[in-house]
Order: sequence, then C-alpha cells, then structure tokens
Amino acid sequence: MRVSSYAQVDNIYALSTWLSVLESMPYHAVVRGRLVEGRDPIGVRRTLHTVVNPEGNFEAVPGGLTWLMFDIDKLPVASYGYTTTGERLAHLISILPSEFHHATFRYQWSSSAGLDDWSTLSCHLWFFLSEPWPCRTLYERIEYGDWKDYDIDPAPFTANQLHYTAAPIFIGTDDPLAADRSGLVPGAVDSVALSPWMREVTPRPMFTAVEREERFPGAGFEDLLADIGPSYHRPILRAVAHYVAVTRNPDISWLGQRLREAIWSAPPGRNRVEDYLDERYLHRVIYGALSKYGRFD
Repeated sequence: MRVSSYAQVDNIYALSTWLSVLESMPYHAVVRGRLVEGRDPIGVRRTLHTVVNPEGNFEAVPGGLTWLMFDIDKLPVASYGYTTTGERLAHLISILPSEFHHATFRYQWSSSAGLDDWSTLSCHLWFFLSEPWPCRTLYERIEYGDWKDYDIDPAPFTANQLHYTAAPIFIGTDDPLAADRSGLVPGAVDSVALSPWMREVTPRPMFTAVEREERFPGAGFEDLLADIGPSYHRPILRAVAHYVAVTRNPDISWLGQRLREAIWSAPPGRNRVEDYLDERYLHRVIYGALSKYGRFD
C-alpha cells in the first residue's frame, strides 16, 4: 500500500467532490486513520498501531474526524418491491439512527448492487458531522452501545480499514446502474449533530468464546440469538459466525431451523421478518460463515 495524499474537507459538498474524483481512480481508496509519524509511505503494510501492537503503521486521528461512512452490506429487502433509487435510499436512511434522517449525504452502490434483482441493498453512505468524533468511540457505539440495534457495520471505524471508493469496472457490458451508481442527496441539514454517548464500563469476560463453549455448550450461541430484534441482520451474522467458529462439526440443517425459530419469535424490527426467513438469505449467511472459517471438506 502507498500513502499518497491527505485531503482537507470542510463540508459534505467538498467531501462529495473528492469522492466523485476518486471513483475514476481504481488504485486509490480512503483510510480513516493516518500514517504513524516516521513510517515509510511507500509499500506500507496496513497494520493498526496500538499499545499491544506498537509496530503498526496506522493510527486514529487525535480528536477524531468530522466525516463518516456507513457500510450497509446485503441488507435483505425482497418483500418491499422497491423499483427506484430514491425508494431504496430512503429505506437505507430510515434504518440509521434518527440524527441522520434529514441530513445531506453521498451514496455509492456496491459493485454487486442490483445483480440479485434488488433483493438486498449494499451501499456506502457518507455524512459530514458538526463536530469531530473519534474512530474508537463510533466503533464502540455501533458494536455494543446505543447504536448496536442498527444494521451498521462497525469495521469502517477502525483506523486502518479501507473505504473503497473506485467505481466498479464491468467487462463486456456497461454499468447496469449508470448515473445512479452514486450521487449527492440534499437534506434539511448539511452536517449531523450526534447525540452524546459514553461507553459503559463492563467487567472483563472470564472466558474467551471458545473457552465458554467448552464449559457451557451452546450458551454463547443462544445469547446471540436472543439479541435478534429489533435489529436482525447483524445479530444473525454474529450468531451464525459464533456457532460455526466454536462448533467442531456444524449441523447446518439444525442451524437453519434454530435461526428460523429465533427470527420468528424475535421482537419486530425496522425491516420485514420475512426477508430474514428467505431461504436465499439464510443460505448466503450460513455458507458465508462456513467459507470464512474453512469448514468445507
């Protein structure tokens, strides 16, 4: 990886302009953090600089940043029957915390968007903030804070995480989304004022996930299933990943049935429950976890 430049942006419009430029640059991307002083910017490994890893190359910007990107991946919406970009974007905004509902934002659909007849939505949503927020605070707020029930991936709020910005390249055909691939959507406000949040101090767990599974078989998986609703997508992903990671011989048939039972009995959420019971969705989630943890013979 080569660190080539830093861009100063002061509002959502400047940010949108830079992102538009980056779409035509396939070998560039955005990193939320900064290069540690003294590191070689050419050929640098994208490792995180922390207390336990002082040799890491990227660190969070002190004081935080005034922009953020939400990564929505494979959110199931088949039952809604949306037919326009506006409807799909409105749905994505509706599942974000309320502070973002009326703000100007930049969107960019992923390379896979629309290729499944829009049964799922995958998109990057960029916003500008009224004041800087640290990476770690936003990560913790999404992972286990007051935003944990929103289907938002916390990974982009790690200082060394790449934010892919290049437009996809389609070989032998035109971009099926054409001009709708990305754009700026004006809102009532151009910057988002986030509500206050502070991390609660929680006791350190006595066991790792694997150790707990050995002592209390199935307990961790059931705890994760109980987190389903009102958010569905991320709790389902976490529960399946945990089961596959700690189970020596995963029972796929049983796993699918147990997921259906948990989804049916979960509190109602922002999306329709039938989209999460869709066999295509469950198949993708389960076999994605099996592939990730190398559980295919």
